[in-house]
Amino acid sequence: MVWYKFTRPDGTTVNGFRYPLPTPDGPGEWCEAPEPSKVPDGRDCGPGRLHFMKAPFSIYAPWPYVCHEAEPGGLLVGESKEKAGWTRGRLLRTLTDTELDHAIELELQNRFGMAGLYDCIAWVRLYQPFQQV
Repeated sequence: MVWYKFTRPDGTTVNGFRYPLPTPDGPGEWCEAPEPSKVPDGRDCGPGRLHFMKAPFSIYAPWPYVCHEAEPGGLLVGESKEKAGWTRGRLLRTLTDTELDHAIELELQNRFGMAGLYDCIAWVRLYQPFQQV
């Protein structure tokens, strides 16, 4: 499965956590959630976990954002249809805008069986006020 993580260009998240960024030579370093959970609680969100998205779009993305393919690890604390929380993780590579557009289009095709749907809503990604919700 491909996992995704949205960060600001410097690797920080909405909550201020900073991921080591991938480089042209390879993935970013593994990192651990602050005060990692010791036992699963079934919730996809909360303290003691790093959050990874199952699809390449997120209302939780900070602005401005970049999208990374990510590798979760450690303990799976909890998950939902949308995302999962793990105690460890790393960023594998940063997607280009074109790669992100393609990944979103494929996800929408898988969910709704319609090609071209993303073209109708692509402007949302570029419209800054939506990113500050």
